[in-house]
Amino acid sequence: MTRAIRALLIGAMILYLVPCAYLYCFQRSLIYFPTPASADDPATTITLPIANERVLVSTRPLDGPGP
Repeated sequence: MTRAIRALLIGAMILYLVPCAYLYCFQRSLIYFPTPASADDPATTITLPIANERVLVSTRPLDGPGP
């Protein structure tokens, strides 16, 4: 019985550590990657000046009735 418990614990550790290792190795690809700027509608684009850089923020109006 001790052998079965040990095998179960080792299996559980492997099932936990494999996804953790995957997430650690590929964490750069999981970071938010911005989409290219679109100049379709300048009314929905906001430019924020931050530390000598420009941050473009685009918004989309919500579908449906207002508040």
